[in-house]
Amino acid sequence: MAPAPRRRGRAPSIRGSFVTLWIMSIGTLFALAAGLMWGLVFVAPLLLPEYPAALLSFGRYLAFGLICVPLAWLDRARLAQLRRADWIEATKLALVGNLVYYLLLASSIQRAGGALPTMIIGTLPVVIAISSNLRDHQRDGRLPWLRLAPSLLLIGAGIALVNHAELALLRADPQADLGRYASGALLALGALACWTWYPLRNADWLRANVGAPGATAAASGSTGSQARTDAKANGNTNTNTNTNTNTNSNTNADADADAKVNGNPDADANVDSASTPQPRGGERSSSTWATAQGLATLPLALAGCLGWWAWSAASADPFPLPLGPRPAAFVALALTLGLFASWLGTLCWNQASQRLPTALVGQLIVFETLSALSYAFVLRGRIPEPPTLAGIALLVGGVLWALRVRPEPAVAHGA
Repeated sequence: MAPAPRRRGRAPSIRGSFVTLWIMSIGTLFALAAGLMWGLVFVAPLLLPEYPAALLSFGRYLAFGLICVPLAWLDRARLAQLRRADWIEATKLALVGNLVYYLLLASSIQRAGGALPTMIIGTLPVVIAISSNLRDHQRDGRLPWLRLAPSLLLIGAGIALVNHAELALLRADPQADLGRYASGALLALGALACWTWYPLRNADWLRANVGAPGATAAASGSTGSQARTDAKANGNTNTNTNTNTNTNSNTNADADADAKVNGNPDADANVDSASTPQPRGGERSSSTWATAQGLATLPLALAGCLGWWAWSAASADPFPLPLGPRPAAFVALALTLGLFASWLGTLCWNQASQRLPTALVGQLIVFETLSALSYAFVLRGRIPEPPTLAGIALLVGGVLWALRVRPEPAVAHGA
């Protein structure tokens, strides 16, 4: 009797599982690297506290704009196809999502410290998803509020605990200024508003011009999509986040989720997408759009620097012009943020997006928040108080919970 043939299916299965595990591990490391680099934007205002927030914002995006110049040269053919209206829209997005956002964030951190502003900005994935669903629920579906309520309660409790701990430290300091702290919290809310508007508006352009499924995900109500990244304006050029919207796993060369739409305010919101037929003619891609925003940022940042220098000179401001009391440190920090936070961080996030499932990569945006908080407490030279640690845990838990909620299809009227 002939022996039964040996089964060969198990070894390939084990090998395939190992390869999958390896790919996901590499993807997670890329996401961690992106979070570590994006977290730098929250600590920069603390490293140069004597520098005005305006100069920090203009310097960072002047460096980033210069980085985009060679990238624009390589993509010049497709950039030439953009219309005047497209460039106007790119300028609006660059102004609000880059310069104004970071101006408000840096001002907030210099007034309220690193912890509370970081916690507020850490809610971006949820805030963007809720805003998108309130605005676009007929198209994208509604988030079920009852399922979302526990995450919102966790986030609110987390922010309240951190705020309580920060206020306790302020009250123990006789030289502390509670009014300055309060103004910092308000500025953080302003930054949150800027980076809530940015990915939604950016996704509108992508949906109308790129026409890829990923563009819809950028503004989708699903909190599972990346709603944030500092990488706001880069793609293959910068992202870049954050934004955010790195939820697409397409490995096409045009895959350039600006991150952050999820979230990397600093992280910077272009979606990974393959080239597809364009609704309005011409070959448009999210990477080209990201490059356009980077180019639009350059003259705005340059004008901001020149304007700030002129105002300082006219008002006899004692701040040393043009690069402040520590010019080498300022230039090094601006280049670091422009290169790592606004460009390389988003490229790492894109690599993570190509290797990890959408549901997982959306949750890993918490690396940015945790990195920023870690940097802030290292600079303080102290371990966070138990209420602060509990608040951070609640915030992270609330965001992760919310990212699992999916929108329900809208019911057509008269159906």
